[in-house]
Amino acid sequence: MIKLTEVIKHIVIINVIFFVASITLGDTTLFNKWMVMYYPLNNDFHIWQVVTHLFMHLDFMHLLSNMLMLIFIGTLLERAIGKNKFLILYFSAGLGAVVLSVLVDYIQIELAINTLTNSGFNKTDIMSTLSQGKYYPAWESLLTENSFKNLVTNFNKISLGASGAVMGVAVATAYLFPNVEFMLMFPPIPIKLKYLVMAYVAGDVVSAVLTGTPLVGSTNIGHMAHIGGAITGFIMMWYWKKQLIKKNRAN
Repeated sequence: MIKLTEVIKHIVIINVIFFVASITLGDTTLFNKWMVMYYPLNNDFHIWQVVTHLFMHLDFMHLLSNMLMLIFIGTLLERAIGKNKFLILYFSAGLGAVVLSVLVDYIQIELAINTLTNSGFNKTDIMSTLSQGKYYPAWESLLTENSFKNLVTNFNKISLGASGAVMGVAVATAYLFPNVEFMLMFPPIPIKLKYLVMAYVAGDVVSAVLTGTPLVGSTNIGHMAHIGGAITGFIMMWYWKKQLIKKNRAN
């Protein structure tokens, strides 16, 4: 039986509270519009969404998978680095997930908008139309299928879930404890944490960069957010471990 560490216990409780409130209060503006995250240039974006979207989940399985991964892997990390550093890493990974995901969306959206403006459309009109969740049919003939999808879908999509932050925790734990073994459920075999996490990250990279579609699971998965969280978690843990080694040598 895993004993929950203090920070993880509170993160799980807050996530559960948010989920229960979101499904019991129904389709409310508070949870289903203000707490999820929109593209920063969308009129529905608010700065607090950068944090609140980390506590929102699409459904019970989305919540369960994130919280189980956080509990089974993150508990080891929190005990090793302490609650303050763990909390900093968790939210930093969440922010890293947002930054990479938004950056990729921005590049794709701007490329499509540039194509439209070069064809005579006014950028202000384009942004206004997109903010209303609409588009001009003429755009489809001027853009490739992927460019059109990136423009219309990415501008109005919502992001939610703790996956990016949890992925950062998983990568940081694997960097610190690469040879710790976990028992898989299907198939029930032991696997070292470094290989498990590498498989997760590789799947996200392949899905986001090479194929554009998920290898497994839903098409709603934010692969770029996962990668952003993973990169942030790795960099922070690499830096902290490097500083600790220097400190020990100095002593």
